[in-house]
Amino acid sequence: MSTQPDFTVERADGTPTLVVEVKGRSATSDEWASQFRRNLLRHDDMPKGTYFLLACTDTFYLWGPKNGGAETSPDFVADARPLLQPYFDSLGPTSESSSGSSLKLFVYGWLSELVNAPGPEHVPSWMKDSGLFDVVKGARLRSATRN
Repeated sequence: MSTQPDFTVERADGTPTLVVEVKGRSATSDEWASQFRRNLLRHDDMPKGTYFLLACTDTFYLWGPKNGGAETSPDFVADARPLLQPYFDSLGPTSESSSGSSLKLFVYGWLSELVNAPGPEHVPSWMKDSGLFDVVKGARLRSATRN
């Protein structure tokens, strides 16, 4: 990609398996997410064979590696709140908890736990069904700001 995604998850050889963009927006829709991804793909080349996750405040949108076309809807749409709530709770009541920078930290924390998870016991079914858990488990997480 010509611009750095917020996060990438890579195999040991550096091949990206997951590209993650974080947007501090809530009450989004499948259509909005599809348009956002379409616009991103117009300006950047997403590596082939990767998953793409658009992580919003309350919803995760996931496209699988076989869904590479710019005009496609997400393969999976999931409620992000159960996954991110522990991070929101750690800050306590604050208006800053859903800001873009805080959300990026929360998503980074969640991804770190995911790549280091010992097994799929506490992983939501959509991550197993999509194959996402299998490709990120034990992989390397990279941040655009911490490479």
